[in-house]
Amino acid sequence: MSCGIWRAEPVPVATSPRARPTRSGVPTCPPCPPSGRRGPYVPTGQGRLYLAVIMNLFSRRIVGWAMASHMRTDLVCDALAMVVTARRPRAGLIYHSDKGSQYTSLAFGQRCERVGIRPYTGRSGSCFDNAVTESFFASLETELIDRTRFSIRAQAQQAVFSYVEGFCNPHRRHSANGQLSPIDYERRRTTTLAPTPQPRPLNSEAA
Repeated sequence: MSCGIWRAEPVPVATSPRARPTRSGVPTCPPCPPSGRRGPYVPTGQGRLYLAVIMNLFSRRIVGWAMASHMRTDLVCDALAMVVTARRPRAGLIYHSDKGSQYTSLAFGQRCERVGIRPYTGRSGSCFDNAVTESFFASLETELIDRTRFSIRAQAQQAVFSYVEGFCNPHRRHSANGQLSPIDYERRRTTTLAPTPQPRPLNSEAA
């Protein structure tokens, strides 16, 4: 698939119950490739919390994520498992990521193979391969992480969940989506791409 990217990235988090929109993002299309990378972290009173996210490039929607106190392969595998369960991607989906050890590990490769996903890593030395997901994390830092401090990881987890599912996916508008949020864009495109019902032929019989 060439029109999407699902992004996974370990990122630590800090506190903020609510974030305000300050930037716009970019869009993509359904069944698309995933992309992943290790991201910045945010300290909490209990230590770092890392976040792995997967973005669908079709709509810029965060379709999978996982949070933990470590950056081991389990973190990105858990994010992938969420996508497989919730979105049921068709075989042949491309999962784009950087060359981090989590994504080049045998365990991650086997997990992708079992569900028919093709892992693909970005080019060495290129700052553009993961630009879309980098944009998401830049917004996360600006709108959430930089505004608050978390005393415990549970607070950070709740704040990130609220940011992604309460703001980014349903409300953040993206220029590539025609200034629609990821969820609104998917709904509109699903309606637009739905097959048009064909008129049924009249059933006439000779008397």
